[in-house]
Amino acid sequence: MTPGTASSAPEAPSDLDAERRRWEREADTGDSDAMVELGALYATSQPPDLDAARHWFERAADAGQGDAMFMLGVLCATSQPPDLDTARHWYERGADAGNSSAMVELGLFCAESQPPDLAAARHWYERAADAGHKGPCSISGCSTRT
Repeated sequence: MTPGTASSAPEAPSDLDAERRRWEREADTGDSDAMVELGALYATSQPPDLDAARHWFERAADAGQGDAMFMLGVLCATSQPPDLDTARHWYERGADAGNSSAMVELGLFCAESQPPDLAAARHWYERAADAGHKGPCSISGCSTRT
């Protein structure tokens, strides 16, 4: 880029504020995808606003949004201290809603439990693969499935 020319890169703060306002308008109309986007925005902002993220993920989860259920599981699993029982609850709800990432997380829960339940882990990995997730069969050894 030559000196004095404008960059084509967007200005992050103003763009994020505009996106947040747009998603809030859409979320206020009941758009659960916008609610998930808002939750992700708040969860990844610097500094993160995890209370706001949880609020939007919960609203989307109440509307049946599987991605929001998965993200609530992630928030619980990565909180300090981790709340693994609640994380598992949200992963189970997300898996029931068809979220393949939640299925993978349930597989990990089963594989890492004491004692490990490898049959249950494989079940969840295979369900995730059947739902289109690209990674679980390399973990479970079901990579020869078609």
